Amino acid sequence: MQLTLLVSDAILPPDIGSRVEPPSVPGLETLLGRGKCIRRSGCTLEEWLINAWTLPDAAVAAVAPLTLLADGVAPGNDIWMRADPVHLHIERDHIRLFDAHAFAIDQAEADAFLATLNRHFAGDGIHFVAPSPKRWYCRVQADEIPVTTPLWSVVGRSVFEHMPVSIGRIEWKSIANEIQMLFFEHPVNQAREVHREVIVNGVWFWGAGRLPDKLAPPYESIFTGLPLARGLAMQSGINADALPGKLPAFQENEKNGAGKTLVVLHQLTHAVRANDFTAWSANIEVLDRCWFSPALDALKHGMIDELHLSLPEAGRTIECNLTRGDLYRFWRTRRAISSFAANHD
Repeated sequence: MQLTLLVSDAILPPDIGSRVEPPSVPGLETLLGRGKCIRRSGCTLEEWLINAWTLPDAAVAAVAPLTLLADGVAPGNDIWMRADPVHLHIERDHIRLFDAHAFAIDQAEADAFLATLNRHFAGDGIHFVAPSPKRWYCRVQADEIPVTTPLWSVVGRSVFEHMPVSIGRIEWKSIANEIQMLFFEHPVNQAREVHREVIVNGVWFWGAGRLPDKLAPPYESIFTGLPLARGLAMQSGINADALPGKLPAFQENEKNGAGKTLVVLHQLTHAVRANDFTAWSANIEVLDRCWFSPALDALKHGMIDELHLSLPEAGRTIECNLTRGDLYRFWRTRRAISSFAANHD
């Protein structure tokens, strides 16, 4: 069995990592110390997945229909665009964006917001759907697809230089501004303010495209809770099973006991995008107990033939390969994950 653990944002940038208490992750640090590690260009979790499926750079435009497929709606041959709920925080000289990693929203609230949007924009031919409260979509005509920036590239940053650029009749930047006004005194936001919850005061348009043709799968099975990974698996005709809580349970549920398997562990990215580094520390220690240390034991006992760790982060990506023989390189000691955040090995 060849197992790949995709663990995004396990390596914090130096300016953040220096302010976070070093976590206790002996399993991960042992794997990194004994394995053959190489440094690659940085990328986000989503970009790593797109690259793994060898899709062209432009395939980021297919994110909306792929996640829509994962959310249980058949995209057909229509062009879909994400229109995700966001919180826009007004600061002195810019507006900073936070997505649904930083706030909770339920389906009833999403439905109320979308009812307002669909009434207001019916005359423009724009119809919104929300199969998930955190992921909203709208259909787009081919000649109305704007130039957009993926949501993951804007989280926590100023939105001014990333607003949608229209190429057709619809002025998407104006649409986004209208939505801000519609949401300003929306009953849902009034209720959220009463309960001291973060208000939803905008949407972010991005990821427009058609569902790509059937994809060639780079793995034989996937375990994930991430919609993009599920969509890629579904369009590849392979299993996308729910993520188990720990490696032993995963091994019991693995159907064939062999082959190339991908496990997407994106809990750390969720914490980073929520700007919650207390949760990051707690989550990486749980991952060490439930995944990294058990993977080390499984490799020792021959239950895994080859283990691949992929640790992507915007500044760098660390790829680490291990076989059972690598574990006997006793002269190679544990290596702190913080050491990979430096500019040199």
